[in-house]
Amino acid sequence: MLMVMVFDYSNAVRWQIRAQNAADAVAQSIVGVQTQHYNKLLMNLHATAVEEWRLRKTMTALLQVLQGTGGCGTTAHGGSNCDVVYNSLRANYIADVARYTQDVNAMASLTQYTYAQQQADMIQIGQAYTNANCGTSTGAIGADCAFTYTMPTPVPRCSAQGALSGVVNTSYGDEVGAGEALPNGYNCTTSDLSPLEVEVDTCAKVTPLIASFFKLTGVQFNAIGRAAATSAMVEQEWINPGRLNNPNTGTVFQPNEFPEDFSGTAPAGTDGIASGSAGSNFCNNNARGYDWYAVHFECGDAWDQHNGGPGHPGGYTAIVTSDEFSMDTGFWSALPVSPYNGTFTPSAATCKTEAWSS
Repeated sequence: MLMVMVFDYSNAVRWQIRAQNAADAVAQSIVGVQTQHYNKLLMNLHATAVEEWRLRKTMTALLQVLQGTGGCGTTAHGGSNCDVVYNSLRANYIADVARYTQDVNAMASLTQYTYAQQQADMIQIGQAYTNANCGTSTGAIGADCAFTYTMPTPVPRCSAQGALSGVVNTSYGDEVGAGEALPNGYNCTTSDLSPLEVEVDTCAKVTPLIASFFKLTGVQFNAIGRAAATSAMVEQEWINPGRLNNPNTGTVFQPNEFPEDFSGTAPAGTDGIASGSAGSNFCNNNARGYDWYAVHFECGDAWDQHNGGPGHPGGYTAIVTSDEFSMDTGFWSALPVSPYNGTFTPSAATCKTEAWSS
């Protein structure tokens, strides 16, 4: 009799854990619709910013060549003919504009994915877990189809749960989830950049492991799981791609570029460094051989000075003293939160009847 009780109890615990795991997995996978969208926005925004940096630097270089400044045609710049330098800069500028246009068009397309569409896609995914095709190619693959899933409409996680930052916030002045004042005109309940939260309830009516033993008769029980998840920036960082090394190549992610040369290498003679090198002297504005036509993503080691000052995040003022391209960014993911829809009371219609063997 004790063994029957142990088996029956362990079966109940197993099903309860299974119900909770199913609810957790589905809640976070549904919120992934929004977090993937946010990450696409950020990646495309960064790619566009890099291209805009190239455009600005190359346009400045073109204006310098037109005015006969910057060093073209001199021994300090390898003796390159100004016409040759101009034509190379022009070709690179046209290519930059084409890529920039593609990035902007992609951003325009991404921003058409509205708050209402995000909700609709989340609901559709939730329904795929409960339809008759659960576990098939036309339903939810990988789902635990032993349960019925109940999912109310996803809602913005606004003031009811405390301030939560929208995707508009940057990393340097914000704690994950702590929130800060949102911009004027930012409506948390309708904005396409508001983090959504979703609650998922699972239920299965489970047959006892041993239906009867002598005069003892087992009864069905409900295995219930409840979970909720929301979108949050789980990683926040400052990135300088001209300084950070790519671990796969051992070189920086964005090395200095030389659009004034059709080969894309540093012109020979510029600060006395061999062609193709990108030493720190290229970035020193005080050096005689500074390349005024190059696109510098990071120049020198002393890239800024920090002076105390009120009104700035962290209490400092950053004064850029040489070329630098950097960004405050983050990575979005789904995080579990407490269920927020009150008490869940399952009905016969919301609990799927399952045998213990399933």
